[in-house]
Amino acid sequence: MLPTPNAQPSRAGAGQSSQLLLALITRLHFLAGLFVGPFVFVAALSGLLYALTPQVEQQLYVEQLRTDSRGPSLPLAQQIAAAEASLSVPGSLAAVRPAVGPGFTTRIMFSVKGIDDYEHLAVFVDPVTANVLGEVVVYGTTGVLPLRNWIGDMHRRLFLGEWGRVYSELAASWLWLVALGGLMVWQARWRRHAHTSQARPGGLRRWHSTLGLGLLIGMLFFSATGLTWSKFAGENIGVLRGTLGMGTPGLDTRLGPATPGSTGHRH
Repeated sequence: MLPTPNAQPSRAGAGQSSQLLLALITRLHFLAGLFVGPFVFVAALSGLLYALTPQVEQQLYVEQLRTDSRGPSLPLAQQIAAAEASLSVPGSLAAVRPAVGPGFTTRIMFSVKGIDDYEHLAVFVDPVTANVLGEVVVYGTTGVLPLRNWIGDMHRRLFLGEWGRVYSELAASWLWLVALGGLMVWQARWRRHAHTSQARPGGLRRWHSTLGLGLLIGMLFFSATGLTWSKFAGENIGVLRGTLGMGTPGLDTRLGPATPGSTGHRH
């Protein structure tokens, strides 16, 4: 069958449209990467530092976290009494983290005036001797130490308060687009070089392509997890998870009515 007169112009038009689309994707990949690159770099660097904080904290707060005492632990009530007696300011008991093993201290947290609502004053007590080894302002009832809290605030909000979380949302929202856009550009160029005798680019561009392909899965993963930490998208993801029943189950602490023969205690 002979080709129709409009077949060749149609192929030319399709080829031209593909080239225009590729040029658009290339330009968006470049501009978006240039725009969000610094934010992604800060998020990646601070996230790496955050992951390393447990090892650093063991050295930085060794006098509060560790003890040379060995032996049976004293009752928690006695440890709490020692911590209350040593408080530099009046406070009410908020949480207790018993020593996780020999050589570790008990972390007793108090709500005190003069610090934020989400912060507590932690008193570190030797569980064997009930000696107080120091006090530090920590984050939450889990007792996150100041170094990790500082780096975490930089990672989440750049020290800019609640609106600082927009920066992480911006980085996470555009990272997957930059990554997939780069993959499309690389694929189109690879096909073009495979069907022509044109030499493949070397130098910096080749390193860029190789590094981008190697980090592609990681960038998509960090983009997805970063969105869960962000301000607006994170809240929507939380609502979606709740709707789908994917939230973390909670422990029901309500006491039911006592039954004959039960060993429960009434307070």
